Amino acid sequence: MRVALPGQPDHAVAPDPRPPDQKDSIAHLLAVVRGTTRPNALSSLENNMIATEILDAARESARTRKRVVLAR
Repeated sequence: MRVALPGQPDHAVAPDPRPPDQKDSIAHLLAVVRGTTRPNALSSLENNMIATEILDAARESARTRKRVVLAR
């Protein structure tokens, strides 16, 4: 990824490498099942339920072309 601040030349930025148990969702799931790591907040059931609710509301809004109010 290339980044440039106003008045500064752009430069390449590389993220730090991820630990093996976080390189993808399957690796993370396996590490949690094996007990070598704990679930993180991004993979929690609560966050996934919220994301699903938002996506369902977006689909409904696109289908009906109306505003959808979330319950929370």
